[in-house]
Amino acid sequence: MQKYKRKIIKFFKQLSIVDYLLALMALLALVFAIFYFDREKQTIHIDMLVSDQDFGVIMPIEKWQFLQMAVGDEIYNFAGDKIAEVVFIDKVSFGGDQKFDVYLTLEIEALYDKRKRTYSYLGKPLVVGKNFDFTTEKYFFEGEIIDVYQNVEDRMSKFVERIALVDVKIPEIENVVIKYFHRLFLEDYSNQDILKFNSFKYEPAKSSELDSRGRKVVAYDPLHSDVYFNISLRVWCLKENTNNCFYSYRRPLMVNDYFYNDTESVFLFGTVLDYTFPE
Repeated sequence: MQKYKRKIIKFFKQLSIVDYLLALMALLALVFAIFYFDREKQTIHIDMLVSDQDFGVIMPIEKWQFLQMAVGDEIYNFAGDKIAEVVFIDKVSFGGDQKFDVYLTLEIEALYDKRKRTYSYLGKPLVVGKNFDFTTEKYFFEGEIIDVYQNVEDRMSKFVERIALVDVKIPEIENVVIKYFHRLFLEDYSNQDILKFNSFKYEPAKSSELDSRGRKVVAYDPLHSDVYFNISLRVWCLKENTNNCFYSYRRPLMVNDYFYNDTESVFLFGTVLDYTFPE
């Protein structure tokens, strides 16, 4: 045993600094090869919600910003190679049709880690909930990843489209504009989600309080009314739970939850009283 130790020590003493450097380079090359060949390039798709960041809060983008974006916009890396392309864009109006929640799909060249079974782009993980930014020749945007998948045909594969009949209440609308609301709702309103306004009614807004004797007194407001309407609403429901539904992509449809919808003509903000599925 001592004999072999002496031979090993003698061998290392004969090595020069150059030999050590060459051995280190060979080791690094081996590590790099293992790391590199454990990953492969794949074309995938990511859905993201494009947004402005305001003190850490996700905000809709301005209309002029949205107008810069187009299907076919390309993204290049520092070497000038095309690595991504915008293949789908849609928007949900917010703020009088002057701001938008923008949803887009990128087709992107990503690295797939076989061990972790994850995708990455420029060293950043591509996972739901992570922020993502990209630059084209015209603009820079950032946002939140909301889905990752391979085939563009799978974009909405987790959902099934349904039509819901939804009862909504908007409280305390001024009486002087009620007639305009009525005409606007039934004749002029347009939105990608709302297919039809089925009914519309209103009644004096009321409030209740206790008098000096502890009795409940109901008071009617002569200047304001509560508006009630029923609509046919396009929703997307999870295939695994078709009662768990969303409208305008990410707004949940829930009883007693807020309902809001926006066009350039009117902003609806009310409460969901009830909903059913006629089919």
